[in-house]
Amino acid sequence: MKNSIKIATLLTLVLFMFVSNDAFAQRANKAGNRLNNVKRTKLVELLDLSETEKNKFNDTYNSWDDKLQSQRKINHDAMIALSNLIDENPNSSEISKSTDNVIKAQEQMHNLMQQRTNEFKKQLNDLQFAKFITYDRRFYKDVQNSMMKFYKNKGNGNNKNKAGNLKNRKFNKGVRNADCINAGTCNDPNCPNYKKN
Repeated sequence: MKNSIKIATLLTLVLFMFVSNDAFAQRANKAGNRLNNVKRTKLVELLDLSETEKNKFNDTYNSWDDKLQSQRKINHDAMIALSNLIDENPNSSEISKSTDNVIKAQEQMHNLMQQRTNEFKKQLNDLQFAKFITYDRRFYKDVQNSMMKFYKNKGNGNNKNKAGNLKNRKFNKGVRNADCINAGTCNDPNCPNYKKN
């Protein structure tokens, strides 16, 4: 199951890479929805819900997802407004008002997340709820880690090579290679991490 999550995550990340300038918001939203659907599907599998429980869970999940999405937009807009204001050389009262708006939006998001968590706690048994909160937190961390690995390997020249298999690897002078760092020392004299024994 862990591998299927990683595969789905990587496929979603590939979608993110093909997003272009003008269609960015629309495509990012679609990709975000797909990512959220993958997350929900895997979560339902993990929780081992009956058909009735699945329907109730999905209804609750979708309802909260809509509320949170709306609040994310409010947070984003408040942050953009503050950022734009900073560039305009504002006075102290304008800055104070705008930062208060950002803090208020963040507090509203926190409150919504707390309400969402409490509702799922009522709906699920103790084991299911424990799985829910750990998976909910871990999913985005796994996505983030997959993205980091992808971008880290993208810059390694030949990203098919693994640590220890350095014969055909290409190195950019002065660039540290993540696989070599993870492997400890590098045996390739062309690598910036090469150390004579």
